[in-house]
Amino acid sequence: MAEAWRAWKRRRYWTQARQVEHLRTMLLADHRWLAADKTADALTERYLAALAPDWYARQHEDTARLRSRLGLVPPQGYDPGPGPEPCKHRDEPRGCYRVRCQLGRKCVDA
Repeated sequence: MAEAWRAWKRRRYWTQARQVEHLRTMLLADHRWLAADKTADALTERYLAALAPDWYARQHEDTARLRSRLGLVPPQGYDPGPGPEPCKHRDEPRGCYRVRCQLGRKCVDA
């Protein structure tokens, strides 16, 4: 009974408006802390503008333009490569002691 009351109290306290305000406070703290890094500064500034009470009246920068302004666009023709090698235990996955390999995922020993 007491746990149900605590759950009700938490739901009543953490309304949607309070959650948004808490998120805004966290972002503002990160924005102040990471102001020296131009990428983090631009991203937190963007998210703070999206959380502002008048967010619908503001002009938000396009994501592609933001990435190019920050230099986060990969060069033209970028190829990430073939990827990791397949698991060396693929013939007998149960022989590997790694759970990832036994579940059919990439083995970290490869």
